[in-house]
Amino acid sequence: MQVKLKSNRRFLINICLPGLIIGILATGILTCGLFFAKDVDDILPSFIVVIILTNVFLVIILVILLTPKPSFEFDQKLIKIIKNKKTVVIKVEDIAKMVYYKYKWHYIFTMYFNPIPDGGCMKIHITDKSGNKYFVGFISYKDAKSIQQIYPNLLKIL
Repeated sequence: MQVKLKSNRRFLINICLPGLIIGILATGILTCGLFFAKDVDDILPSFIVVIILTNVFLVIILVILLTPKPSFEFDQKLIKIIKNKKTVVIKVEDIAKMVYYKYKWHYIFTMYFNPIPDGGCMKIHITDKSGNKYFVGFISYKDAKSIQQIYPNLLKIL
């Protein structure tokens, strides 16, 4: 059995998209406010901040969409990580542990308190027997379950 996956960055877009939509709506409202306000100097600082934040969200979404996604191949004997035209091959027999941390909403609030050792939910954290660490992500929970069928004794989903 072999599973081929690409990095799933959709949840990053889903997090940034509401900020972009709210920024566009606020820009429209503040633009109308600029036309009807008696004192433009009261609205102008807010307008500039909203424009900057909207552009930041737009740039983040464009970077997510336009950068090449890493791909991963999971096999009974090998795991291949293909990123930026470089391939890393990990032999399954050399792996000490594999842990997948699924996404939980409270991670947004607790990210500074380190709820996940080594950082990163929606990633498979691979540690080989010599202590090298590899991160395979972003993987959805459904895809992690299909990978767990290949490595039932090795991959833990938390």
